[in-house]
Amino acid sequence: MSEQDIVTEIRVAAAAAQAARATPGVVRLQPDLWGLVRRFSQQVWERVTGKPYPDVAGVEVQLDDESATIELTLVTDGRHPAASIAAAAQRAVVEAVTTRTGLAVTSVAVHVCEIDITHRGQPAPTRRTSTRRRAGAPTPPG
Repeated sequence: MSEQDIVTEIRVAAAAAQAARATPGVVRLQPDLWGLVRRFSQQVWERVTGKPYPDVAGVEVQLDDESATIELTLVTDGRHPAASIAAAAQRAVVEAVTTRTGLAVTSVAVHVCEIDITHRGQPAPTRRTSTRRRAGAPTPPG
């Protein structure tokens, strides 16, 4: 893979990651093992572009001639059906990658690895206070 291919792959991944994170219901993207050990492409990116490596954790890209195949691994918030969030992320990623890079997107596979129910928008449980009184205690005013 040439340096230019590596830079293009990272540009595609960055556009996809930003679009996916902006999708309502996406809590975060989740890196896989390959994403955690990918250091070579980071060094090439920084040397060629002079820019810091973008956060593309949870995004895998495969380039073919003039198109990209993308895989996302994400965590949803539980407020909406995971399938709806995944479909919205797919649409957002296709639009962002096509607009920002000019490449056609062959497919976007979305893997929902977790539904984070702490983001359901419901208030945290409150501590209950007792309304019982001791026998013979005066009744509070009110």
